[in-house]
Amino acid sequence: SNRPWKIEGETMANKVIVTDASAYGWGAVCVDRETGGVVVDGRPWDEGDVKRVNIARSVETETLAVMKAIMRFCKQGEGVVEILTDSVTAAAVVNAGYSKSKVCNDLLGDIAGLRGTRFKAFHIPGLSNPVDGISRGLRETVDEEALRAVLGGGSAT
Repeated sequence: SNRPWKIEGETMANKVIVTDASAYGWGAVCVDRETGGVVVDGRPWDEGDVKRVNIARSVETETLAVMKAIMRFCKQGEGVVEILTDSVTAAAVVNAGYSKSKVCNDLLGDIAGLRGTRFKAFHIPGLSNPVDGISRGLRETVDEEALRAVLGGGSAT
């Protein structure tokens, strides 16, 4: 039949966070599906970030951007939070909960205390990333057309 059905154990995410990183910094937007609220944040890398990760390694900066966005937008007991990133590796690290990279594992430790919050990451194409300009310091607002497009879907990683 064509009736919708729920896959046991799967829950619709209440929040969607889209992230990006560049050599300049990080950017993110959080969309709350319950309230319709949209919050944007992004900053240049600070001295602590530069000491923590190799800014020239995108897998480290993209994972750091995801962790910074989670820490900025999430709290304990949120249920499911969907992460959209243009890094296949960062999405895989979030979904697996570990990495062969010590740096990425250390970054995952940042979100370990968020009990009752589960993350499901998806890859989106880099050219479609609505926060690309924010991570590069080129704009302060999200590309709304690109945001609407990516909220329509992403490919699971």
